Amino acid sequence: MDKIITMKQQVYHILKRRIADGTYRHGQRLQENDLAMDLKVSRSPVREALKQLVLEGILEETPNKGVSLRIFSEKEIQEVYDLRILLECYAVDFLADHPECFPLERLNSVRKYILAMDGEPIDYVVEPNINPHDAFVEATDNGYLIEVHRRASFCTMSYHRALFAGENYGINLQQHLDIVDSLLSHDYKNTKKILVDHLLNSKDIICKAIRENTI
Repeated sequence: MDKIITMKQQVYHILKRRIADGTYRHGQRLQENDLAMDLKVSRSPVREALKQLVLEGILEETPNKGVSLRIFSEKEIQEVYDLRILLECYAVDFLADHPECFPLERLNSVRKYILAMDGEPIDYVVEPNINPHDAFVEATDNGYLIEVHRRASFCTMSYHRALFAGENYGINLQQHLDIVDSLLSHDYKNTKKILVDHLLNSKDIICKAIRENTI
C-alpha cells in the first residue's frame, strides 16, 4: 500500500511540474495510457493522479472526451484573485488579533530564501521556500480557510509561469519580500495594501498572457 501511494504521489508531482512549466498546452487531452507508457508506470497511479488534479481544478473532465488541461477565462482568473484577496486579507487581520500565532520563524526563512535567489528558475506553482502567502494563511490554523486558499492558489497554476517571466521575475520576488518585511514589522494595514496590489498585479499579468495567447 505504501508503495502504491508513493508511486501515485510521484506521478502527481511529475504531472504538476509539467503542467506548470508548459509541457502540456491548455486544452490538451492527457491520455492515461500515453502517460503510463511515458512515465513507465502502471495505469493505476496515473489514473489516481489525474483524478486528484481534476478535483483541484487544474484539469477538467469532459464526458466521452476524457481529461484535459483546463482553460481559464479572464473572468475566472478575476474571480480566483478576488477570492484570494478576501482570504489572505482575513489571514492578515487574524495575525493582528492573534500575535501568539505569528509565524516568525517561517517568515524569516522565506525572507532568507528570497534574498538568496539570483535569477534561478522558479519551481512549479511558487517555490514553497519563497512563498509568504502560505506562511501567513497556514498560521491561522483554520483548516477550511487553508484548504480553500490552497485550491484557489493551485487551480490556476498552469498560468503561474507568466508571473516569473522576464521582468516579472524580479518584480514578483520584490513584492514577496515587501509582504514579508511588512509582516515582520507588524504593520498589518500596510501589509494588506501591499498584498492587494501584488495580487491584482498577478491577476493582470495572467489575464494579459491569456489575451495575448502567450501562455
